[in-house]
Amino acid sequence: MNASRILVAAALATVSLQLAGCSAAEDAVTGGTSSSGFDAVYTGVIGKNCNGCHGTSAPGYNPGETESSLDFTSADAAYNSLKGQSTGLTGNFAACNGKAFVVAGDASKSLLMASIENATRKGYANGACTSASVSAMESRGGALTAAQVSLVRDWINAGAKR
Repeated sequence: MNASRILVAAALATVSLQLAGCSAAEDAVTGGTSSSGFDAVYTGVIGKNCNGCHGTSAPGYNPGETESSLDFTSADAAYNSLKGQSTGLTGNFAACNGKAFVVAGDASKSLLMASIENATRKGYANGACTSASVSAMESRGGALTAAQVSLVRDWINAGAKR
């Protein structure tokens, strides 16, 4: 093969991979899994950053505390929890009881996004549940990376499918 054919073949391969949604950045965030579904969100974000405080295996687990309203001990448990509404919140956070963690198709209305991203939290309002009532998760275990926040946002905006 001459040099021009090799360059054309390489360019076509690169374009094909880009059209298929493959990128080194996505693979770094998701561990090489597809970024189109919840499993990528669980593997790349929740499993690495959230399940230590959310669920029955969390250190110091105490029913009735904020941490007990979500179970992130497995991808199935996390998905089922996030498809529900917040419960068991006390004190200032109680105003957010009964609010959807995830509003499929609209990350800006999702309590999950308001909890993990300051920019979403600032504009969040759902009845009495406002930015002042949302528990900021990035202050507990350290902020998520921009790529991790984007992965969660993209999953919700794409319909929050499993």
